[in-house]
Amino acid sequence: MSRESDIKALKQLKTDLNDAEAFAELAKEEWDKANELKAQRDNAKFVFKPLPTNNEETTKANFKNSWQNFFTGYRKFKAVFLGLYTVAMLIFAVMLFMDVYKNTCKIFIQPQTWDDPIEFLLSAVTAALFTVIAAIIPWVHILSSENRGPFLSFFGIAFGVVALFFSGVCDKAKSLSVLFIIVGVALAAIIVCFVIQFIAFIISKLPPILSFKQKAALTTAKQLDIDNAEANKVNEPKERVEWEAWWAEEEKKLIEIGLEHIARGDVAMEKAKDALAAADENDIIGNTEKDGETIDYLIHFIESRRADNIKEALHEYDNMKQNQKMLEVEAIKAQIEIEKAKKENADRQYELEMNRRHQIEMEAQARRNADMQAQIAANTAAAAASAERMRKDAAAAAADAAATQARVAADVSALYRNEYYNS
Repeated sequence: MSRESDIKALKQLKTDLNDAEAFAELAKEEWDKANELKAQRDNAKFVFKPLPTNNEETTKANFKNSWQNFFTGYRKFKAVFLGLYTVAMLIFAVMLFMDVYKNTCKIFIQPQTWDDPIEFLLSAVTAALFTVIAAIIPWVHILSSENRGPFLSFFGIAFGVVALFFSGVCDKAKSLSVLFIIVGVALAAIIVCFVIQFIAFIISKLPPILSFKQKAALTTAKQLDIDNAEANKVNEPKERVEWEAWWAEEEKKLIEIGLEHIARGDVAMEKAKDALAAADENDIIGNTEKDGETIDYLIHFIESRRADNIKEALHEYDNMKQNQKMLEVEAIKAQIEIEKAKKENADRQYELEMNRRHQIEMEAQARRNADMQAQIAANTAAAAASAERMRKDAAAAAADAAATQARVAADVSALYRNEYYNS
């Protein structure tokens, strides 16, 4: 066979193989579509969507949620109470200021003569400021948790400092009860805030008290549930009949479409079998070489003049495969050598590191030995010096003893002479 006929036969073989694969894939797609339609028919059923008959329950739940949300937000109740409390305390602050300023003794017991105008003014301002701070502190209940710390720190310190000055004013006017009243009212306001919170929590757990409008809404919802239930009784059979009529026609259409997909799939599969049979009958190459990649290589060898016919192209292809295997083997060997070199390098690095550490340890040991020898020499010198000092001290002690003995002997001789001459 000529080169052109070999190329033509190889291309025809590749075309047959590609056609067989493409038609087989097309047949699978058509049969899958038919199976999907069959599953759609098998799973089809009437689904009735009734009108809601839980409007009354939903309305009650909404009213209950509104009730709970209203009383759970107890800050607004605290804010109303604290607003009234603050207004009362501010009025009392003005009264305290005027009582000190005019010295009318409507609140304080004993009138005072303020000799220093500055002292007089500070006393009036302190009385008002202490009451104002007492009116502000209970508002800590309204603040969020992250803002309570700075608020209490600032106003607590201010409350304590101003309380010291105000206690002096009250003591001078013989009215310490005013101080205790203001502090007690502030504490009572804080306690009332806790009570309001507790009462609001308890009320939020109770059944809601409905207004006339809400009761009317519940009645309307209840009637709507009754109407919807009646409508559902009528609508369900009616919609079922309509659906069954529609489904009878729709099922016929689905069956027809499914049969068309099956027919197209059968035709495609027959074409795939014919193409595969043609490829099997083509004996230009062996069955083991009948794949697209191998055929492309064979066509390339012939077209590039590396082979004159299919037989030579097969030899070139076998040589190429052999070379590829050899290259793969060489690549594996090269990789093994690389890994071996890496391991040897790692071992050398480890050995060098161990040697370096050993050298460092030996040098450290040598330094320790030198330090020890120097310490021993120093200790020896110190011991010799100590021994020399002890020798000198012993000699001095001996000289002192000898001098003492001589002095004692002289004294004894003098006593003997005195006794001799005096006798």
